[in-house]
Amino acid sequence: METNEEMVEVYRRLWLARHHDLLVEDWKLKGKILGSMQTTVGQEAIGIGAGAALRKDDFIMSTHRNRSHMIGKGADIYKMAAEILGKKTGCAKGKAGQMLLVDGEVGALGGCGIVGGGTTVAAGYAMGFKIQKTDRVALTYFGEGASSEGSTHEAMNFASAKKYPVIFLCENNGYCLTVAQMEVTSVKDIADRAQGYGMPGVIVDGTDVMAVYEATKAAVERARRGDGPSLIEAKTWRWGGSDVGDKNEYYPEQYWKDAKNNDPIIKFEKVLIEKLILTESQAKAIEKQTKETIDDAYSQAGKDPESGADEFWSNVWAV
Repeated sequence: METNEEMVEVYRRLWLARHHDLLVEDWKLKGKILGSMQTTVGQEAIGIGAGAALRKDDFIMSTHRNRSHMIGKGADIYKMAAEILGKKTGCAKGKAGQMLLVDGEVGALGGCGIVGGGTTVAAGYAMGFKIQKTDRVALTYFGEGASSEGSTHEAMNFASAKKYPVIFLCENNGYCLTVAQMEVTSVKDIADRAQGYGMPGVIVDGTDVMAVYEATKAAVERARRGDGPSLIEAKTWRWGGSDVGDKNEYYPEQYWKDAKNNDPIIKFEKVLIEKLILTESQAKAIEKQTKETIDDAYSQAGKDPESGADEFWSNVWAV
């Protein structure tokens, strides 16, 4: 994010992520989308900020809460929409659904329905990059709940021991499913766990897209130099429950107040206006245009042919 144009693009992607998740939440509640649905409303700055610090040929591994990660990496909005709706035109021909979105052309190599499952995969990608002697890096997103999974600890230990170029980015929204993180985690800050693996651990404001970008950029530069992995803990708020339709009765009232007072889009918009990068009218125009982009993608994808039995064995290999 070295130029004004890059900062405006980040702002645009923040709104794309917000409008996208608001739409899929609405469609899910109306029965237009099948299966479970989890959104990233309120924590978009993490995926967008981290994505801005990566190159196109770097890889990311995402989670079940993945749309902002995908958009931050530059994934195709239309193909995402078609996949979520189970269409043949989807990024996985309608067979993966919303949890497993993928766009190999921009290095967004999939969401993961298994908590903590993507951390070992990202470490494997990073191992490959080191074997190939490239300066590419891998970044894996995971939540505070996944930080206690054995797979995550194994991935961090192995990556640090071998100095693999991978960034572990924990999106800490304070709740492991429906339980407060402080009730089930032995440390106050997830970043402290980095000490046990001999890697840097930093805490950033996950509602500040520039802070996330700068922390990720530093970790990426460290990885490209061959100095190994880093752990970033981005503290944020989740504006909805664990799943769409969740009654959210486990949140204290103060959580909602803090969440709404830390809207990452509004915070970044104020920065852009204060720096004279955008005017208020230009910001409103971007908000409107990005909503139209999402609406148009889903309107068109909704008319596409459904994925059926003829696609069942496509893109499947046997060895």
